[in-house]
Amino acid sequence: MTVGFAHEPRARTGARRTCKNARVTSWDDYRFFLALCRKGSAARAARDLRVDPTTVRRRLAAMEEALGARLAHRGSARLALTEAGERLLARARALEDTMAAIEREVGAADDKLAGAVRFTAGEAFVSLLVAPALPAFRARYPDIRVELVADNQRLDLTRREADLALRLVRPTDDSLVARKVATLEFGVYGATAYLDRTDRPRGEKDLARHAWVGFDASLERTPETRWLLERDVTFAIRANSPVAVYAATAAGNGLAAIASFFAARYPQLERVLPDVALPSRDVWLVTHRDLARSARVRALSEFVRGLLP
Repeated sequence: MTVGFAHEPRARTGARRTCKNARVTSWDDYRFFLALCRKGSAARAARDLRVDPTTVRRRLAAMEEALGARLAHRGSARLALTEAGERLLARARALEDTMAAIEREVGAADDKLAGAVRFTAGEAFVSLLVAPALPAFRARYPDIRVELVADNQRLDLTRREADLALRLVRPTDDSLVARKVATLEFGVYGATAYLDRTDRPRGEKDLARHAWVGFDASLERTPETRWLLERDVTFAIRANSPVAVYAATAAGNGLAAIASFFAARYPQLERVLPDVALPSRDVWLVTHRDLARSARVRALSEFVRGLLP
């Protein structure tokens, strides 16, 4: 496996030879190693772990000293794991699965309305739906700490990267419990200021002559974006952020395909061609089966469900 780990300090070979009886005793050591392997560089792993890149490099050197083995080749910006590193990666993944299972089982057994719940969803759901509503949740459940992860990429619930998620695709993993909680209807929207200075489209044939705001390549496989591309529209502005798309459209930069639920939050927007049907998307509330009975997870789950149309 190849990982990026530029400019890391060399482990001391003498210390490595004299510490063969030392052990890596902290799960955090393995967690840092796994983050490095997954993210591909010390800088990206550090951002994920919320530490300094130097800390990631120091942890790797400490593991090598404790284990008495080199885990990654040195010498360039793109380095490969050694044979020992590959063996450790397989063991670390198995350990991670075990630790995640323990955490889920302990969390599920706790029926107290207290503790942390890590919630993840796309940026629009987190920023426009859940975050503004949290004062009401906190007033009702003051001992539950909510951790929000706004990420358009799916976190792994089986590895306890999150406890609860809103997703626009139903998961197929049997270990996850998914409940359909809403359906997002999409339409074509533009700012009144933009529409006032252009001719409002009267049919689908008019769409291609307008400027458009849409997702970049990282999100262009969404059904609504594919629908637009099939009609040969030209994007004047593209973004990897739904909220950025909404804001740019509300500012008058062009038309966009937006879920009506979110468009309603921008008074500058109005819908055009209301009879034109765009693909809709189901919304699923997902948790791990082991956490489905956790009191604090259930509490946040029901609260989020009540925020949706």
